[in-house]
Amino acid sequence: MVECEFCEEEFEDERELHAHWREHEDELNSHQKEEMKKAERKKEEEKDRKRKKRKQYMIYGSAGVLALGLAALIVPQFIPESGSTGEFNITTEGQPVIGSENASVTVVEFGDYSCPACRTFEMETYPQLKQNYIDTGEVRFSFINLAFLGPDSQEAAVASECVYKQNETEFWEYHKSIYDNQGSEQGWATQELLMNLARENTEGLDYEQLSSCISSGDTAQQVRTERGIANSNGVSSTPTVFVNGDKVNGNSYAAIKTAIDSELQN
Repeated sequence: MVECEFCEEEFEDERELHAHWREHEDELNSHQKEEMKKAERKKEEEKDRKRKKRKQYMIYGSAGVLALGLAALIVPQFIPESGSTGEFNITTEGQPVIGSENASVTVVEFGDYSCPACRTFEMETYPQLKQNYIDTGEVRFSFINLAFLGPDSQEAAVASECVYKQNETEFWEYHKSIYDNQGSEQGWATQELLMNLARENTEGLDYEQLSSCISSGDTAQQVRTERGIANSNGVSSTPTVFVNGDKVNGNSYAAIKTAIDSELQN
């Protein structure tokens, strides 16, 4: 922490302190005024970078089927050893999305239905995000499958995609029901269970069509395409969360809240 010599207010670092000096401009010497201007320029550059990132993120969000098709063709189907630290290009086109279209912040979760930490995220973190940000119109939230923990992950992901294809709104209840019934033994995500969950937790679906969809290789390919999106963005674990295209360091509510609030202030 550094302290302002003029008002004794404390700041995290010197750049914040120098930007604060604008409030004491009349008391500054020439060197301090130069440092103040440098700090302000850096602050504006950072804001501009974030604005460009949001704009780029929105462009990728509207790129649509073309982006998904290219990902399926050019992205290798494996989970990398470590995450990328470069630019992230994530499309939410064709993915389940909840929240206002006018929201300035988009949160994307990569998850696996066999992942215990993802179940915890769904039960504890997501309800807080929904109440405090999604329902207020500030955040749009999207879920992308990263089914890499085995056959159950793949089967559950395919079923959720099939529900989404029929009814985007009903997806979210079905999504929650899968996590509610997540098993610990291999083979838990049977077609019988997945169909029963659909009948019990959704309305207005053609369940015969749903059964056919779950068995379809086309839908399985969609799940593999989503895995490609994860691979191309260095996602190697679940849940992994992005806020306006920036990977969040951790998946706790506190970490995501900090990232969201930072974007809302810019």
